[in-house]
Amino acid sequence: MHYGWRTIIVVLTAVASCCFTIQARADSLSLPPALQQKLQQLQQQDLLEEWINAQLDYVDENPAQRLTLLMHLPQKAWRNYHTYRERLTWFDMLALQGYYQLQTGNILSSISAYENALHFYESYPLPDAQVIEYVLKPLGNNYTRLADYGLALHIHRKTLALAQKMGDRIQVASVLGNMAVCARWQGDSVMAVAYCREAMAQAGKGTAIAGLLLNTYADILTEQQQYDSAAWYCKRALDILQLHKGDEQHVYWYGSALQQMATIALYSKQPARAQAYVQQAIALYQQYYPASRQREKAKLQVLAGNVYLQTGHADAAMACFTQSLSLLLPGWQSHLQQPPAGDRLYGENTIGDALEGGAKSLQALGKKEDALQWFMVSLQAQHILRQEFFYTASKLREIAVTRSRADAAVALAYSLWEATGNRVYANQLLQITELSKAQVLLEERLSRKAGTSLLATGDSVQRKQRQLQQAITYYRHELLASGNNANMQKLLEQTEYQLALLQKEHRETIQQTDALQQQLPVTTLLAAIPQNVVALVFYEGANQHYLIEATTTGIGAIHRVSNQVLLSDSIVQFMQHWFARGPGAMFNAPETFYHHCAFIYQAVFANYTWKKGLRYLLVADGAFNYLPFDALVTADRFSNNYSQWPYLYKQAVISKAYSLQTWYSQQNMVYHQGGLSGFFVGINQQQSRVMLDNRKEYDMLSNEVKGRYFLDSLATYPTFVNEIAKAAVLHVSMHTSAQPEPMLQLYDAPFFLSDLQFTRFNPAIVVLSACGTAEGVLLKGEGVNSLERGFIAAGAGGVLGSLWNVNDNTAVELSALFYKQLARQPDAAMALYAARKEWLLLHNDNAVLQLPYYWATFEYSGHLQPVRLQSAWLWYYVLACVAVVTGVLSATGYVFYKKRKAMSV
Repeated sequence: MHYGWRTIIVVLTAVASCCFTIQARADSLSLPPALQQKLQQLQQQDLLEEWINAQLDYVDENPAQRLTLLMHLPQKAWRNYHTYRERLTWFDMLALQGYYQLQTGNILSSISAYENALHFYESYPLPDAQVIEYVLKPLGNNYTRLADYGLALHIHRKTLALAQKMGDRIQVASVLGNMAVCARWQGDSVMAVAYCREAMAQAGKGTAIAGLLLNTYADILTEQQQYDSAAWYCKRALDILQLHKGDEQHVYWYGSALQQMATIALYSKQPARAQAYVQQAIALYQQYYPASRQREKAKLQVLAGNVYLQTGHADAAMACFTQSLSLLLPGWQSHLQQPPAGDRLYGENTIGDALEGGAKSLQALGKKEDALQWFMVSLQAQHILRQEFFYTASKLREIAVTRSRADAAVALAYSLWEATGNRVYANQLLQITELSKAQVLLEERLSRKAGTSLLATGDSVQRKQRQLQQAITYYRHELLASGNNANMQKLLEQTEYQLALLQKEHRETIQQTDALQQQLPVTTLLAAIPQNVVALVFYEGANQHYLIEATTTGIGAIHRVSNQVLLSDSIVQFMQHWFARGPGAMFNAPETFYHHCAFIYQAVFANYTWKKGLRYLLVADGAFNYLPFDALVTADRFSNNYSQWPYLYKQAVISKAYSLQTWYSQQNMVYHQGGLSGFFVGINQQQSRVMLDNRKEYDMLSNEVKGRYFLDSLATYPTFVNEIAKAAVLHVSMHTSAQPEPMLQLYDAPFFLSDLQFTRFNPAIVVLSACGTAEGVLLKGEGVNSLERGFIAAGAGGVLGSLWNVNDNTAVELSALFYKQLARQPDAAMALYAARKEWLLLHNDNAVLQLPYYWATFEYSGHLQPVRLQSAWLWYYVLACVAVVTGVLSATGYVFYKKRKAMSV
């Protein structure tokens, strides 16, 4: 690099003892008199390059204490850069901001600084600037540290293209190694190994980069639980990197290999060996980085704490975890009973790891109440970290970490509640389930609400945002249509990255409105439950399931669900056998189905008493999302008269929600009042799908409910986009697909639910009369990734969807009855309940249709607000009345006119 970076290499060694010492006080902006005089002279001579370098030298002597000076340096300059060398020096200054922010542990500020430096470089490339080494690689690695692997891979691909263009094999190998790390943490071990092998082919044998790549490969094998092979490759990495320890740049790599070897030993149940490697790494960092590399030191302390926990030394473990937090949270005073306050936390995954370790240590020491507080703060830390991610996939991976912590926290809260009966622990248990359930769905919902326009940021920003959104939608369509198109994928990534930067720049403005809604206290959620409603909140843990009963007055009871180990698998098998393959199984073996149904009910609701006159809001979790609760039978007494079976719907009116927070968001929103918009596509323009017979449904609904209806060639993509912006109720009857991405097949083009991300969408209800619209892949902690979930994430107040494919005539009749009841009932859940009862009564003489395969497929998830639609018959009646009145008035006028004319004659 240019001037400042040559200084760093010397300074890091010469004055490491005084660098980067984190203090609680503010950085100093004052300058020594001699330096002030020198800067004045340089300014008078208009020597900008020398003026910047003089201050960079001063910052280099004590970066931690003088970081604020460095960050304010661009604003202090009396003029902008004019010459090439001035621009190069300015670039050095921006890159140093990112470097020193990272060294002091502030990864978010480091990312912002590096992004600023990259933007500066790309606006006017500088051939002599080492942008790969000093901006692109650390920026990509910062995103990796945050676990935002989508953005990290985008930066790495950009770096790789530049390194390949330069013909720099070492840089190519290094970047491929970073891409392997991202793929490993994304769970794509095949790509991780491929990147690693490609990188090794670029790196020379015995080089330091070869040692780093061997260590990366060892990490991949560790993730695959191939501990013996991982240890062998890690030992080779250590042997190579030990030869390069004299080069300070490679010391960190050697320390990483020691850390990896310790991790392998820990997972292999060899704590003594693990502790030895940990201590070597700690000593190495203390020797070479006595006051820097705080994040790496913090990670080592977490690893040491986990080793102590494995050997039963909880006191020593707690000391390690608190030391880790002290390194990451300058000024925090460690107290065993008190975790760090929430306002001290920031987006760093090591903070969550240390808090979880502290909770486990306190629990091992018998301090359960304190341990529960640490668990809850660790979940809060994960929530804060997740806000830094742009890609939904990154958020979903982080939810898996959150769930593992929530399992331990829920079990602890339950044991405290069971032992004391204290309602505080019951509330905390519910809060924990909410912090680990449908969080990504809620964040998508709120961010899309805010993302339709950047509030109070000016027309130019809104225009730029909209252009980027339109481009992303276009590239997604092209990519899905063309398959594996590398160029289109590159364009999509670049545009998404630009949008991420724009949203990050205006994050405070965007999130202001909804920040308080994202973590509502339990008391607020409970108070929002209507008086006549009971919320039944499920939590599916790895080893134990729970059912929480809550009303507006508080939590009434918490039940542990029996048969928890096999129950989730049993539910999946139950649905696949009796529902997913058509009605044949149920029709051929009704008694077997009945007893299986009764078994599921008893496993879930054993000894639960349903209260008359109350309604139920079921917040499902895990495999419970698949269950048609209305169809479960409450007694194990089989009868050949299917209509007399004791179905649960006969005892309770049930609606569903993904979480209480999501339901609160739906319940407390004002929705469009623009009437019904119905779209019916029997066959698309390309005739690429089997024809769907929905003309009868179109005729029935258009004659019953006033609205705007679009059949076949009228149901086009532009029309659909225009209508969803104003519809109060959106009715969809067409071919759909949940994989690889939720999609509706309109007449002229597919509409992907991701298109709703940038569209104004606020209907009170979406009715999906297509088959299997609540089906999909189960996302851990998030529910089923279905069309139903997609519409709720986009902003729908409620969704009527189907759990399996059902007879078209049944779907049409139930839909029509639903709309009929919607005008009479207080909300959509009651309308579905009444429609189902009416349908069963209409078909009481048909025993087969009394089987739940035919009538239990529809479920309603969402708010409990009234929804009013105008009847088409009422409209016809009004028109007829108007016509009659007009006719009478016309006749009266004519008679009056004749009389006047006769009198005049």
